[in-house]
Amino acid sequence: MKFRVFMATLLALTFLATTFNSYQLFQMNGGTVVTSPQKKKPSSYKFGVKYEKALESEKPMALLFYADWCRFCIAFMPKYQKLYKQYKRKFNFVKINVEDPQYREQVEKYEIQGFPTLFLVNPKNDSNIRVENQDFESKDKMKEIFDNFYEENQ
Repeated sequence: MKFRVFMATLLALTFLATTFNSYQLFQMNGGTVVTSPQKKKPSSYKFGVKYEKALESEKPMALLFYADWCRFCIAFMPKYQKLYKQYKRKFNFVKINVEDPQYREQVEKYEIQGFPTLFLVNPKNDSNIRVENQDFESKDKMKEIFDNFYEENQ
């Protein structure tokens, strides 16, 4: 019984302390609610070309499969945009929303099971490589993968 009373008191004090701290932050910010900045959905990034146009091109493509609700996709998009800025002369950058029914065939063809999934594709001969997600974190590794694929697919 004493333990239950102790736990209930501890829980109440924790709640009060948290509430008081939140109220203090609210007051310090002039009575405005502070929220974390909203992250952009992958579909809201406006760069690259459509898949169909990239297929007709002589350049290889960086083909990204994503879902707007996927937090890993949201986190990856700024990196993908930086890759675009660095390699847009060598690669066509394409984004495919896996929930878009018009791209069901491509999702099946590339056997997409997780997101984000990035492929480098040569549309001339349909050769491709999948870039492993653990490589997304290393700028040097991504540079090596992109440069090697480009050299092999000239």
